[in-house]
Amino acid sequence: MLRQLGRASTDGVGNATAALADLRALTVRAVKEDGTSGLLALRAVQAELFVSACREWAASGAVSSEMRELGGDFPELAGTSGWLEGKTLSLTDEDLTLLFRGRWNDLTGLASTPPFAATLDEQKDRYGLLLRHPSGSDSATRLQRQLGYVAGLAAIDREYPAAFARGVLLYRSGAYEGSAVAFRAHLAARPQGPWAVRAGNHLLAALARVDEHPE
Repeated sequence: MLRQLGRASTDGVGNATAALADLRALTVRAVKEDGTSGLLALRAVQAELFVSACREWAASGAVSSEMRELGGDFPELAGTSGWLEGKTLSLTDEDLTLLFRGRWNDLTGLASTPPFAATLDEQKDRYGLLLRHPSGSDSATRLQRQLGYVAGLAAIDREYPAAFARGVLLYRSGAYEGSAVAFRAHLAARPQGPWAVRAGNHLLAALARVDEHPE
C-alpha cells in the first residue's frame, strides 16, 4: 500500500487520500494479527530500496517507478532544496535512511508507536540532518525551517545551545542585529559554558556588521 500511495500522490494513479487510509488500516491489522517484527523488517528493506533508488536517480536523472513508489516527490524536494549537486546527492545513505524511516512512520501512522517511534538519539540525528540540509525553494524558507528545528532540538535536549545556534543561523542570513540578540541571550544564560568564548567572538562580529549594515 505504501507503493500505491507513492504513485497516487505523484502520478495521479488512484486516490491518494483513499490510499493513505487503506495503508493505515492495513498497518493496524498487521500489528494486531502479526505483531511488529514483520513491519520492522519491511521498513528496513524498503529503506534500502529507497536509498538505491535515490542513488540511481541522482546518477541517471531518470525517476524510476521504484523512486516514485517509495519516495513520492523526493526528487522534486531534493532539487528545489539544493540537495542535488550535479549527479551527486549531498545526503549520505544514513541521511536518506533516516528520512525514509520518518516518512514511513508518518504515513503508516506509527510515528508514536514503539518500536517504530524514533528514539531520542534518532530525533536528534533527524533535527541535525535537517539543520544541515533544510528543505525549501528559497533561503528565507530554509532559514525559518532551520530556526524551527533549533526549537525542536531545544525541546528534547536541555543542553542544546539553542540561542547560540539561532545566532549562527541569523548571522549567516545577514540578520546581524537579530544574531547579536541571540548571542547575548546565550551568554546571559551560559556565561561559563563550553560555547561562551565562541559566542562572545560571534557577538563582536555581529555587532561590527550591524555598524556596517544597520538594519
